[in-house]
Amino acid sequence: MKTPIRLLLSLAAVAFTALANAQNCTNGNNLYHKKLGGIDVSCSQSSCHDTDPKAGKNNILNGAQQPNKINAALDGGVSDMSGLRSALGLTPTDVDDIALYIWYRQGNSQCPAATPNVSASTTSLAFGSVTVGSSSAPQVVTLTNTGGAAATSFAVGAVPSGYSRTTTCTASLAAGASCTISVTFSPTAAQAYGGSITVTGSGGTNVSIALSGTGGATASPNVNASASFLSFGNVTVGQTSTAQTITVTNGGTAAATNMSYPGAPAKFTKSGTCSSATLNAGASCTIVFTYSPTAVGSDSATYTFTGGGKSFPIALSGAGSTTVPPAGQLSMPSSVTIPATTVGTTSAPQTVTVSNTGGAAVTVSSIVSSNSGEFGVSGSNCTLVNAGSGCTFNVIFTPAAAGARSGTLTITSSGTGSPQSIVVSGTGNAAGGGGGGAPATAMAIEYYHAAFDHYFVTAIAGEITKLDNGTFVGWARTGKQFKVYIGAGAGLSGVCRFFSTSFNPKSSHFYTASASECTVVKANTDWLFEDTVFFVPSPNADGSCAAGSVPVYRLYNNGQGAAPNHRFTVEMAVRNDMIQNKQWIPEGLGIGVTMCAPQ
Repeated sequence: MKTPIRLLLSLAAVAFTALANAQNCTNGNNLYHKKLGGIDVSCSQSSCHDTDPKAGKNNILNGAQQPNKINAALDGGVSDMSGLRSALGLTPTDVDDIALYIWYRQGNSQCPAATPNVSASTTSLAFGSVTVGSSSAPQVVTLTNTGGAAATSFAVGAVPSGYSRTTTCTASLAAGASCTISVTFSPTAAQAYGGSITVTGSGGTNVSIALSGTGGATASPNVNASASFLSFGNVTVGQTSTAQTITVTNGGTAAATNMSYPGAPAKFTKSGTCSSATLNAGASCTIVFTYSPTAVGSDSATYTFTGGGKSFPIALSGAGSTTVPPAGQLSMPSSVTIPATTVGTTSAPQTVTVSNTGGAAVTVSSIVSSNSGEFGVSGSNCTLVNAGSGCTFNVIFTPAAAGARSGTLTITSSGTGSPQSIVVSGTGNAAGGGGGGAPATAMAIEYYHAAFDHYFVTAIAGEITKLDNGTFVGWARTGKQFKVYIGAGAGLSGVCRFFSTSFNPKSSHFYTASASECTVVKANTDWLFEDTVFFVPSPNADGSCAAGSVPVYRLYNNGQGAAPNHRFTVEMAVRNDMIQNKQWIPEGLGIGVTMCAPQ
């Protein structure tokens, strides 16, 4: 018993559905009944299929959704069909359409009505943060009609406030055609902007494109002074007081271009680094005053400088006296011993404390090492040391040879007994383990740049010195630090450091102890590989660290402030605060562990 054609077609329907959805039955019908010079051609000749496929001539079932069978016939499999491909200009898509039409007609059905099907290349556009008063780069959405009929009454809706658009779309989008919408974000206020664009048309066309962006605050200067008054106390007539300093800082996001510093009032002198009419964002300068009374009695004056749209009155006061002021006296240790350090590496900084045990302020003019190549001085805040107060500086040891090493630090000041000396010493261990044990350690010191809202950590002595003395402007210690190894050793991984200039002036550094991650970042042209800067134990797969080491958590600012930045910390409280209150993202193994630090 032969299987009825209708049953065959129903059994094949599921298999043919995906193909049929992409074909044009109406086009297949037109091609099947094509006439050239009044003569039926294509598949409708009696020796081929006849004028109606459902008649089933010449094994017509083989052509139902079987374009390969039709192609075989067109290519010489049926003599009456030879030459029709070129005569009709048939494309592979045309053959697919003919196969679909045959399938419908064998089921005694007509071609279904064609409908449009419009889709968008994306349904959301995110513009991020754009400074108020400026415009983003345009973003483009492509609309495509993959249906079998044109979308008429085609309309692209208006954009919400803060956005503008242009479009190539017209009132009709033909089947198979595309058009574009180009959207630009131009915020007028520092706020979030949302909304959407709606595209409508015939055949149920309804496409929505969500828009999001944030207006960033306009860049502006923010100039401030470190003090609004200076008191010089009693100063002997004919002598000059100890200098006092006002620090002027621009903590804003734009340069202050109208800075003005007048001369000092009578009996006061002015010096320092503040002289330029421009103070860049994140930069600072100093105004240094001294007082020289010419007669017994009180003196006062107001010094006013301007900049950044503000005025800064500084009250100056002092008194001329015939009394000789008390002397200042610095107290410090006579010697400092630094732990043994591998030759060619640098020790962790050792802090030296200096106290003023005298009755007057002391100005420190210099701290000089007789052997600066091996015993360097960094991180000094010893400038003006008031009576009863103190200051600190660091000594770092970089032995040039194995064995005992030594040097002398000379502190020159205005205090009694200046200059004063401190003997420094340490032992150099031979490279390669001559001193035994693990490689030497150093402290990775964390700094923060308030204007950029960026963190930076380094264990490199030269960088620490420049960060502490203001060579790298705008950075200040956070008080956070953790240990690292400064030489390779068993079980340790080298930490790769990268720097990107793609986000000037907010470009920052990135660290990774993962060899695979280091390889990936090296291939990214936005990041410059600098060096392997220190060594650490690697965490386990669950983020835990071996005994004798602690986890170092890595946090990412998620591009806040339009520039990437990472923070590295061993403190769980710091990690949790950054995630909960600043919306930073943890990165790494387990709960975000990227490396381990020796205890």
